[in-house]
Amino acid sequence: MHVKLFVFSLSVIFGVSSSDNPGFTVRVTEKGLEYVRDLALQLLREDIQHINVPDQSGEAGTIIGHVHYTVSNIRVDSASVGSLDVSLVSGAGLRVATSSVSIEMTADWEYNNGRAFIRISDHGSLDLKTTVDLSVTGTSKMEPNGQPTASVEGCQFNVQHVDVHFHGGASWLYNLFSGNVEDFIKKSMESEACSRITDSLNKNGQKAMDDLKLVQNIGDGVQLDFRLVQSPEFESSYLQSSQKGQFTFNQKPSSDFFPRALSLATDVSSRMFYMFITEAMLNSGSQVYHQAGRLKVKITPNMVPPNPFFKLDTDAIGGFLPGSTLKSQYPHMDMQLIVAITDAPKFNVCTNGIKSVFPADVTAYVIHPSGNLTDVFTLGMVYCCACMLM
Repeated sequence: MHVKLFVFSLSVIFGVSSSDNPGFTVRVTEKGLEYVRDLALQLLREDIQHINVPDQSGEAGTIIGHVHYTVSNIRVDSASVGSLDVSLVSGAGLRVATSSVSIEMTADWEYNNGRAFIRISDHGSLDLKTTVDLSVTGTSKMEPNGQPTASVEGCQFNVQHVDVHFHGGASWLYNLFSGNVEDFIKKSMESEACSRITDSLNKNGQKAMDDLKLVQNIGDGVQLDFRLVQSPEFESSYLQSSQKGQFTFNQKPSSDFFPRALSLATDVSSRMFYMFITEAMLNSGSQVYHQAGRLKVKITPNMVPPNPFFKLDTDAIGGFLPGSTLKSQYPHMDMQLIVAITDAPKFNVCTNGIKSVFPADVTAYVIHPSGNLTDVFTLGMVYCCACMLM
C-alpha cells in the first residue's frame, strides 16, 4: 500500500480553534477499498448461501382438471458471486454492486388432482438455476460517544432469470405449473435475500464498529483518543474520517489541545490512503509523555557502538570540555549520560514538514569500579530538529 503523510500548518489555515475539530484525519480513496471488495465477496456469498425460501403450494388447470402441487425443502446448493464493483456515493455511503450472481437450488415437488374420479399423483425433485443483479449501499455515522455506526441504507436484489428442471414423474405435466414455481421462487428470493443481507450486514457491521478500540492504551498511563468528532464523510472519490487524536495521561486529557479547522484539498485522492496530522495532536502527545516521565533516556557505555576514536569514558568526554579536570580526577573510567527533556517539546507543522524544539538537560555520571555513580556535570541545551516530507 502506498501511504503518503500529509501535514498542514495550522498557523496558515483560517479557522476557529475548537476541541470539536479533528486532531487526526484519515482519508481512504476508491483505490484503497480493495479490502472491502474481498470482505464483501465473502459476506455476500455466505448470506446468499443461507437464503430461506418457504415451501410453496398452489394449483394449476390442466386437461385432467385442477392439479394441486407443492414445492418443498427449497435449499441453496451453491452460490457464486463474480466481480464486485465497489464505489463511493457522495453524501450517501459505500455501494457494492454486481450483475454476476449465480445461484443453484434444489427442491422436492409433488402433485395430485385432488378428489378427481381418476386419481393422479406424482413426486420428484427439481433443480433451479438463477442469475441475479445485486446492489447494496451502506453508510456510517457517529454516535454521541464518538463511536461509529454501520448500517445498510439500500438493497436491490433483482432475479433476472429462473430456469427449472424437473426430475421424475410425467414431464408433460410439469410444464403446467413450472411457470408458477418460477414466479414464486423469484418473488420469494427478491423479498428474502435483501432482508437477510441487510440484517446480516447490519449485525456484523455494527459488531465490527463496537469492537473498535478507539481509545488506545499505549502504556504507563498514556492513552490516545481516536473517537470520532463528526460522522464520516462520503465523497465520490474518497471516504474521510475525522478523529479527536488527543493524548491523555491517567485518563486526564492534555490541556494544550485546540486544533483548528482543517481546510483539506478535495482533489487529494491519487493514492490509496492518506493521514492528516495536526500539530495539536503532536503537542498533545508531547505534553502527556513529558508528564508521564517518558521523555528521558539513559545512555551507558555498552549502548555506544565500538569505535576506535570514541568511548563513553572520562578520557573522551573530558577532551570535549576545555579546562575540565575530569580526565585527571577520574582517569580511564566509564561514564553514563541521562538525557531528560525539561519541558514538553513544541511542534510546528508546516506545508513541507515538521519542526520542533527540545529543551533538555544532559547529566553526566562517572561509573566507579564499585558501580557507584558520581554526578560530574549537567549541560543545559536546546535541540532543534526538522523533518521534511517529500
